[in-house]
Amino acid sequence: MGWHFNLKYANFVAYVTKQPPKVAPRATLWELKEFLGSIQGRYRDPNRPALISSSPEWIKQVEDAAERASDRARSIDAADEKFLGTDVIAEILDEFGSLLCDYDLFALAVGTSDKHRGVRAQAEFLAVRSKHHALFLIPDFSSTDDSLEIYDPLPLASTLATHRELWPGIVFWTPRGVTAFAQVDEVDDLFRRIQGAFVRGAGHLDWVLNDFNDRKQRSAAKRIIHLSDLHFGATSALENQAYLLSHLRSVLTAHDRVVITGDLFDNPKREDALAFRNFRSELAAASGHEPILVPGNHDQKLLGNSLFGIGSRLNEVAKLEWSSLVIDSELECVFYCFDSSRDADFARGRVTKQQLMEVATEFEVKANGKPEIRNYLGAALVHHHPFSFETQRETKIQRFLAKAGFSDEAFLRMEEAEGFLAWCAGRRVPLILHGHKHVPRHVKQSVNWQAGARSEWRDVTAVGCGTSLGAEGYPLSYNIVHWSAASRSWAASFYSDPGTGTGFEEQYVAMHTVGAPDAISA
Repeated sequence: MGWHFNLKYANFVAYVTKQPPKVAPRATLWELKEFLGSIQGRYRDPNRPALISSSPEWIKQVEDAAERASDRARSIDAADEKFLGTDVIAEILDEFGSLLCDYDLFALAVGTSDKHRGVRAQAEFLAVRSKHHALFLIPDFSSTDDSLEIYDPLPLASTLATHRELWPGIVFWTPRGVTAFAQVDEVDDLFRRIQGAFVRGAGHLDWVLNDFNDRKQRSAAKRIIHLSDLHFGATSALENQAYLLSHLRSVLTAHDRVVITGDLFDNPKREDALAFRNFRSELAAASGHEPILVPGNHDQKLLGNSLFGIGSRLNEVAKLEWSSLVIDSELECVFYCFDSSRDADFARGRVTKQQLMEVATEFEVKANGKPEIRNYLGAALVHHHPFSFETQRETKIQRFLAKAGFSDEAFLRMEEAEGFLAWCAGRRVPLILHGHKHVPRHVKQSVNWQAGARSEWRDVTAVGCGTSLGAEGYPLSYNIVHWSAASRSWAASFYSDPGTGTGFEEQYVAMHTVGAPDAISA
């Protein structure tokens, strides 16, 4: 059996093929209607039907169930853009999902664009050969540059987004959670062994996949662990640092790099800075690398604020030993680091032209001696958010400003952000990591880059981390950026714990592809 689906439906597909217990992901009413319609042949090339099977009866059965689910979705009295409750989504998809989750084996073909037609044809052929034993999931990529953004990602959707370095190939897994990834030249051999296991039972199928894994050693995508707004010196940091650090020790590997985007301590006092330095040393020991960091407004201004320099105390931030440019050859990444708090009043930010020129000059000097770094992924680290946004008014200062008729953005935003974004677009830096507002965030926009008569739109994505130690009662948050130099792709995963110690859960995942190396070095 096989199922063609658009890449953007990956989380729905993961949900309806998942064994109980099930928790439905967030989605809008329109997304749900569109997903169900696609199964019935809408929005698809008629020459590429959604379902593949040697049994026409099975195809008709699934299409009819999707039509009944569509009728239930159309009966909901809500705006198409409204997010539905998980219980509503579960009820609508219940019958349809029951037809798609009862298999001995599942398989997901990744890298199924025109660039990797071989693996798509391979998956379609095996889908028919597997008959009723396996369900092959085959996402359609309109191009290799497709982006993927998913709320509440289930493991299947997360794997699709964060393991581009292994493409093309097929991920196989059993209902008991045993998983194996076969690259395109390994698929046929593994599937022959799988076919023999179908008749021997579930235990032997698990053994085949485990044995395959034991014979291979996989290279993983490199990872950037993104922390922010620790606020050492605040009560939340004292209460939560042991929990966060214990969790991060279980996550970090020797190939990871940790970045921290400002507000390292709550006030520019020696005791707060010392608490952060101890935490920083623990992270360095766990990862084998010194964390890369930039300062925030709380690191150099009393209570995070100043007016025309009054309230600034720079002695502790001067001792942080942070660098404006970090080149990681193992990661194949260049980190451009900025102090957005230094030249701005209140809690606002600004990256001045002088800072941009200093960092660019340092990069050019390094690139003259090592030209290959021009093809590395560029990531800009900054405390303040370059794309403005409003948040729920949860803090005391936010509620006070709201009563006075003010938006907190007037006091927190990055000024002259357009110039900073244009610099990132011009230098082909597609990724900005930031903090500041204590809310995880992902924004991708096309930025116009101009050089003389030449003009070009280039994508720049800002990934914001919340407060990693739960300042002001916010959830504990961190992000992971997965970077694969081989596939020129990166993905960002957002994790949070509500502050109760119930565990960090992945809340969101986004996948992107950057330009080819020759385009970047041009």
